[in-house]
Amino acid sequence: MSGSIISNRETGVCIPCPGVQLHADLSIPANATGLIVCAHDGGSNRSSPRNQLVMREMHRRRFTTLSLDLLTPAETSDAAQAGSLRLDVELLAERLEAVIQWIRQAEELKRPDMGFLAANTISAAALVAGTRLSGIKAIVSHSGRTDLAAEVIDRVRIPTLLIIGELDHQTGVVNRRTFDSLKGPKDLTIVRSASRFFTEPGALEAVSRYGACWFETHLSGTPLVS
Repeated sequence: MSGSIISNRETGVCIPCPGVQLHADLSIPANATGLIVCAHDGGSNRSSPRNQLVMREMHRRRFTTLSLDLLTPAETSDAAQAGSLRLDVELLAERLEAVIQWIRQAEELKRPDMGFLAANTISAAALVAGTRLSGIKAIVSHSGRTDLAAEVIDRVRIPTLLIIGELDHQTGVVNRRTFDSLKGPKDLTIVRSASRFFTEPGALEAVSRYGACWFETHLSGTPLVS
């Protein structure tokens, strides 16, 4: 593990995955409990102001966050390659599984309750990985391409929140179908007057609040730092 974990500080870490190294930001607020893995597909990255806004809400609710890009800079530098990899749900799911394995092996961390926070194609990868992993207690997907995980949806038992924008009709149809197929605890939340990327004033803040409330409900609050 690269760097030490200090409360109220952000640490850069490097996570080994098959064939690549993924860089991530690990942030632990004071008295943190559960851990939220927030992964991005390269179309949006962990350093963007919008993603930082979401992370701040998670920290305010005392969640540790591991924010990372599932594609490397080299993979995203080629637009054609990046476009293909963003649709490779199996590859993205395998990398999420490697991230969870890294968390479990980190000596500085106990085995915290964990949740996935994802959007776009990463939502599908989170659902796929969730059918294979133990210890994932909640999934929050916003504007997710959940249709790309259609083959496993009926096997997902993890409490799952789907968030969509009221004006995003295409993704709305996809997520309503996913919601109907989910067998575990679930909810579908609609952000009023919001489009797919929640760029309207207050829309992303609403997504952050809904997601944080879902995690508060479904993560037990096991102490995070040993």
